[in-house]
Amino acid sequence: MSLEKDLNNLITSALLRADQKLNILNQYIYPKLVYPLQTTPVDLLENSFLQRVDMIIRQAVREICSLPADTPIPVYYSPRKYRGLGLLRVTWEASIQHISISQKLSLVNDSHLAAVRDTEEEERICREKLGDVSNPNARTIRAELREAEFQKWTSLPQRGIGVQ
Repeated sequence: MSLEKDLNNLITSALLRADQKLNILNQYIYPKLVYPLQTTPVDLLENSFLQRVDMIIRQAVREICSLPADTPIPVYYSPRKYRGLGLLRVTWEASIQHISISQKLSLVNDSHLAAVRDTEEEERICREKLGDVSNPNARTIRAELREAEFQKWTSLPQRGIGVQ
């Protein structure tokens, strides 16, 4: 099944509440996305494709939660503790998964592996794509990126008559 078909089935299901649909998104649909992100070489993961996947997921979540069309993007990715939705951002997750894999593979002392895969370079490229992330592991990188989204969200001007 394709991502769009899975999301469409989820959106149109009348038997589930919005919170149940978000749980299905987190527990079923996202794991189906992570494996291809892990196995695709870093240089083949095009940013435009990853952004398109993020947009498709945001549209589905907007429809599931009945969010207004002008909901700021940082709301989707901000941590739940700040009342964000805490969604997984595919553009981040591709790089985070490769950083994690590179770190694990760099611990393996195998000359064949070192000959075919430059784990340090792969990690450097992925960190560069994510921007200024200093945290060592995937969980803390993800948390740092979500906090940054919250900061973006809180720095946005509010809607209303007085906003220019």
